[in-house]
Amino acid sequence: MHGLLWRLGWQAKEKLIGHIQHFTPSELQTLLAELGFRVSRSRWSGHAVNQVVDVAYFTWIDWRGRQVTTSVESYLNDAPPGMIPWLVNAAKSSVAVASYYESRLLINVPGSGVHLLCCK
Repeated sequence: MHGLLWRLGWQAKEKLIGHIQHFTPSELQTLLAELGFRVSRSRWSGHAVNQVVDVAYFTWIDWRGRQVTTSVESYLNDAPPGMIPWLVNAAKSSVAVASYYESRLLINVPGSGVHLLCCK
């Protein structure tokens, strides 16, 4: 999803964070090989659940016109008890669990993020 939206001109995440790199798996493999690294293990993350939430979050921040001043975790730590913080925590936990199990299930299927163990 990230790659497709990026090709269509979506740049909310790049605009707000600024350090996003776009590589295909083969481009990354070639770059690492040129630097003398051998990939000994890889696993993928950031599949559908994570990408939908990520795109929605960064699009929302972009549309609101200003960066957020705190993380979800900081908000939850500082917020007084109530229904809104409870709902935010429930949503955060649900996304985390769904994203974790999706990444475990699709560990060898390319997603928006890759975790590499390299040897030189």
